[in-house]
Amino acid sequence: MPTLNPTTTFSSSHGDARDGWPDGELFCHHDPLEFHLRGHSLNPLVDVAMPLFGLVIRLRRTEVYAPVEQLQGHLTNQIKVMLEELRQHDYSEAELRVFSYVLCVFVDEAVLATPWGSGSIWQAKSLLSTFHQETWGGETFFTLLIRLQETPQQYRDVLLLMYLCLCLGFKGQYSVQTQGDQALQQVISRLQGVIDALHEPAPAHLTRPLDNVAPRHYQMNRQWPWWTPWAVGTALCVGAYVFFAVRLNSMTEQVMQSLETILVR
Repeated sequence: MPTLNPTTTFSSSHGDARDGWPDGELFCHHDPLEFHLRGHSLNPLVDVAMPLFGLVIRLRRTEVYAPVEQLQGHLTNQIKVMLEELRQHDYSEAELRVFSYVLCVFVDEAVLATPWGSGSIWQAKSLLSTFHQETWGGETFFTLLIRLQETPQQYRDVLLLMYLCLCLGFKGQYSVQTQGDQALQQVISRLQGVIDALHEPAPAHLTRPLDNVAPRHYQMNRQWPWWTPWAVGTALCVGAYVFFAVRLNSMTEQVMQSLETILVR
């Protein structure tokens, strides 16, 4: 397992350690070599939380992390920044409260599961206690999930955020239950069904090509341009002129030959 010192971040493209503060792990756009986790999806809640998801995944794989208090203060500030950003997207205060609650319990569970987090200041001062004055949210998370699924269209973005937390390893109350993994998988499957139902069904056929194919017995009506009669009339006149001109020329030659014969006699 890797060890993080107070000023170490990791490059996504080089795989080496470089100096920097933990904010490089969250807002990676400051460094072109870091993970670019901010997306441009249709769900701003997920977009804003993606850097935090990336940080949690890295922290889970660390055995030692000394500046726990600095990390906690940093995450506290960043969650506040996220909330202010989301207010610009016209989310309700109820949605923002659920958003912060979900992120707090997600980060708290991940940190307290590490060797360095379980015995640190985080145990007595978690993010959940800072933002929501609660010490354990493993049950409340799933209580909220059940309520939000009653009106999934209204809380679509929040449900997708919670779904991602579950897929990324959040267990909550199921971490201490017998056969908790199996029960949790059922919860995830049901939630996935709810989210899938919110999407409009794709048409069975994107196109109907046969609708544009004319049957063999069908014949298109011939449509002549407006100048067709004039063209036909002109052609007839020219033909008649040529015919009579040739005819007249032939008759003239015959007359001339007859005159020559008479004069010779």
